[in-house]
Amino acid sequence: MSYIRLLNNEQSNFTWHEFLRSQTATRYNIGNVPNGIQKENIEILVNNSIQPIRDHFGSIRVTSGFRCLDLNRKLSSSDTSYHTKGQAGDIEPVGNIKLFDILEWIHYNVNYTELIAEYFPYGWIHVAYNIYSPKRELKLKDNRHNYDIVDIEYIRNIYER
Repeated sequence: MSYIRLLNNEQSNFTWHEFLRSQTATRYNIGNVPNGIQKENIEILVNNSIQPIRDHFGSIRVTSGFRCLDLNRKLSSSDTSYHTKGQAGDIEPVGNIKLFDILEWIHYNVNYTELIAEYFPYGWIHVAYNIYSPKRELKLKDNRHNYDIVDIEYIRNIYER
């Protein structure tokens, strides 16, 4: 099993399989293989954003990582998605960790370019990191697939309903 390790981070315990697996890709026989730049971006994402989350919370599940363009289109996602660049991962907790607790911790403690609370409070968290983009956008995606830029207090109020 190959673990993702870059930037002298010997503590990384993510596998390539976690970021490349896709039931949709398997079902449609899509080769979901990153090129060199995309692979570097995955390593940067893991080491700067995703690994710190696992280090803090323990087990987290990557539900969607890298998506080649064909796979991304099959999922009806935008061609400009951070997933197609190897710069995004969708995660969910394993066990009794509250989704909002993870989102809030990421917001205050992790490098990210885009952080999306998808279908909160029962969905998942999208974390994107582009090392060349200093923006930090926190967004909420609703059941109608609308995205709103929000603050952490707005999401906290939704979660506490």
